Amino acid sequence: MKPAWHAAEVPSSNGIGTARSVARFYASLVRLLSPATLQLGTTVLSSRYDPLMERQTSFGVGFQLQTDMLTLGPVPDAFGHGGAGGSVHGRWPRQRLGFSYAMNLLRDDPGDRRAAALLSALYQCVEQEAAA
Repeated sequence: MKPAWHAAEVPSSNGIGTARSVARFYASLVRLLSPATLQLGTTVLSSRYDPLMERQTSFGVGFQLQTDMLTLGPVPDAFGHGGAGGSVHGRWPRQRLGFSYAMNLLRDDPGDRRAAALLSALYQCVEQEAAA
């Protein structure tokens, strides 16, 4: 990427980080934001069918919120954001977990199940560990 893109401040479009740093960001939100701010971010502000994405979308202030399509994994109260090529990043509050899936092969088709499969496996691991 060009240095100008890295220097630009485009809140909706140019968050740049590694998968590890984005997961750490989401895991740390309870320390970075006040409870009131986090509540505002996870309360539905807008919900509608998006004709370009061909699915229901829901947003709080600053975060994409979970819908019936479970694009943020199998956790109902998950929040985060999707990204280029099928990446998915977010937080599972009850599990106190931040996650980030960023790939080296970008795809943007409805049949791409990579993120869903990975988040499902992550959920199973976390739940098994919690039960042990």
